[in-house]
Amino acid sequence: MRAYTFTFTPHPLLSAPTMNISMIQGGVKTNVVPDKCQLTADLHTLPGMNSQELIHDIQRLIQKAAAAHPDLKASISILSDRPPVETAADDSFVTLCQAAARDVWGRTIQPDGFSGYTDAAAFLTAGLPIVISGPGELKMAHQPNEYACIDKINAAVPFYAAIAEKYLIE
Repeated sequence: MRAYTFTFTPHPLLSAPTMNISMIQGGVKTNVVPDKCQLTADLHTLPGMNSQELIHDIQRLIQKAAAAHPDLKASISILSDRPPVETAADDSFVTLCQAAARDVWGRTIQPDGFSGYTDAAAFLTAGLPIVISGPGELKMAHQPNEYACIDKINAAVPFYAAIAEKYLIE
């Protein structure tokens, strides 16, 4: 898996695709040789990437490893296959959110991107435009001690209210 190289077109707002082997499980006791090992990997792709092609590439890696190690029996299963999320910078909802930020905070916010997993992919299939904005510290996302400061949560509430009001009026 370490040798795998993603095939992708760079995105103007996002970093390269990522792969994290996030869990390794095997064995039942310290004095018993494990009969199997299970890896769980978290892959983040970019808009335009085809997840089925990626899965096929990983299956080829498994086949190559099995050819080199005849006793190896390996398979792949997909726990969640969600598409990457992208909303055009000139989308009317993005413009609406920028107007809400100007009204509430008196400043202009520019569209940006980040590589990470959110629930946004679930809304994407409904055809809704997506803007991800929150009071948390992005560097703390998915960390064991993830947090959001109360003052930042309180500052975000009027912003969210302004978005809802503008969205319902327009």
